[in-house]
Amino acid sequence: MFYRILLGILVVFTMASCQVDSDRNKSMLVIRFDGDPDRLNPVISTNSSASQIENMIFQPLAELDPLTLNFEPILLDKIIPPIRDDFNGLPVERIDLKLKDDAVWDNGSRVTHEDILFTLKTIFNDEVDAARKKTIFSFLKGEQHEANDPSFISFYLDTSAFNADKIIMNFHIMPRYVYDSSGLMTDISLNQLIDNNLSTDEQEKLKTFADQFHDSKYSQTTVQGSGAYKLENWNAGYEIQLTRKADWWGEKYNDQNLFKAIPEQLIYKIIPDQQLAITAMANDNVDIITGLSPEKFSVLKETSADDYEFLTPVVPRYFYIMLNNEYRGLDQKLVRQALAHLVDQPKLIEVVMGGFGQALTAPLLAGGKYTDPNIAPYPFDVSKATKLLKDAGWSDSDDDGTVDMMIDDEHVELELRLHITGSALSRQIGLLLKNNFEQAGIDLELVAQKFSQTLQEMRVGNFEMVATAPSSSLHDPILKPSWHSTSIGPDGGNYSRFSNENIDRILDELEMEENQADRLTLYREFHRAIHEEVPVLFLLMPTERILVNKPWHLDASPRRPGYFENLAYRKE
Repeated sequence: MFYRILLGILVVFTMASCQVDSDRNKSMLVIRFDGDPDRLNPVISTNSSASQIENMIFQPLAELDPLTLNFEPILLDKIIPPIRDDFNGLPVERIDLKLKDDAVWDNGSRVTHEDILFTLKTIFNDEVDAARKKTIFSFLKGEQHEANDPSFISFYLDTSAFNADKIIMNFHIMPRYVYDSSGLMTDISLNQLIDNNLSTDEQEKLKTFADQFHDSKYSQTTVQGSGAYKLENWNAGYEIQLTRKADWWGEKYNDQNLFKAIPEQLIYKIIPDQQLAITAMANDNVDIITGLSPEKFSVLKETSADDYEFLTPVVPRYFYIMLNNEYRGLDQKLVRQALAHLVDQPKLIEVVMGGFGQALTAPLLAGGKYTDPNIAPYPFDVSKATKLLKDAGWSDSDDDGTVDMMIDDEHVELELRLHITGSALSRQIGLLLKNNFEQAGIDLELVAQKFSQTLQEMRVGNFEMVATAPSSSLHDPILKPSWHSTSIGPDGGNYSRFSNENIDRILDELEMEENQADRLTLYREFHRAIHEEVPVLFLLMPTERILVNKPWHLDASPRRPGYFENLAYRKE
């Protein structure tokens, strides 16, 4: 009896912590988080919930519009394409950045190149816990600016780094006057930090700055950026409150998605338990929930369709099976096409992803503008696969259940190994494929090992098949490192060892083409060619599960976390 009473008290207490004033401002949007961010500091924070809140407080120089997926200027006046140049005797790409004249901080001072430099110097300061972010900027060779023009700066980038021009514009800028008010790093240049050319005194200043920067003050209370919202309060374990700034500098641009700030308040309510979060939404105390299990999401969709919006944007990751195109059998296009007909994509989506996924036909965002809408997945068809194998010379000549053929006077059985990580997800995929392959007379062995070990074997071509799920680019995907024949080898990214003259030509043209309409044509030509050649077995893209409390409305986005709270509005 005691334990029942105690449990009842705990439930009542927890539900009380989930309450929001029933007469709350209708422009207050309440978002459920299952836990607190690690901190709110874009240089040293590490989890996704921190990034989501930081996106409301801080701004980058440029960003992908979450709905159009176009790369648009924010703090920049405009985006200027990089040009070839020379820096300290080395060939580089130079990108010139010009800031908006009206972009200001909360104290009314302008956002200048000094703030850009301060943020990068903080990242390159080895005493700051930002090693992961520093690695991202390893392409940066140096910078140049003029003291009399605070809105202009040039960066010099490694010519071999892909998307470096986008990355250098896509990090949150922090105000120097707030985070380095004593000017400890002012006289230390970014070029010195890149070259590691520092005196003992400068190293001491960097350490002193890092000690101050790591103080919880700059991650929990003093959190200031140029964005539309400011941190009002953070009650750990309960909620984080953001309030829209009055007379914010970006209001004049609110016809653009990246500048819209529709809700007056954003409340991030910490509710670890999934069922309690659903109950809180049913009581009108929560407006957005993400990460629900497929089962709960599906039940709510059946029982509460009139109460909620159900968003399922794609997650920008593509699940596919890497094939070694130099391995015997897999070097035949007909065999690869046969394997494609043995992938039951609808069943994979249903069984492995709980019904939440989209069929994939290329290393491009499923259904996105870069794909050819006329391309459909290879249908699951064992008889078609068997015919293609026979056309390629493979048949079960010795009636042992496995197809075979003579290669260089050697009797070869079509036996393949599929490397999986050992996770439940990869094992499910592997077992489904193994069953399908056996129906067509292909022996598939599942090999579970750490991906780091598998990667070493991929680099030297010591594999047949690998289950993998890399991230997908949402804007102007960079394809050459993974699909061009020149990228084959230990130092390249073409692990499938796929070589095709037509696809090489398309990728070479794509690299040089600047006209966006012509680039789209080339992307779609690539899609058709890759679909025909089947260098890998494309499986699926997972989809998010986002629950929105009506009358709030949100547009789904493939940009994580799948929605943008600043764009939410009420339909009533």
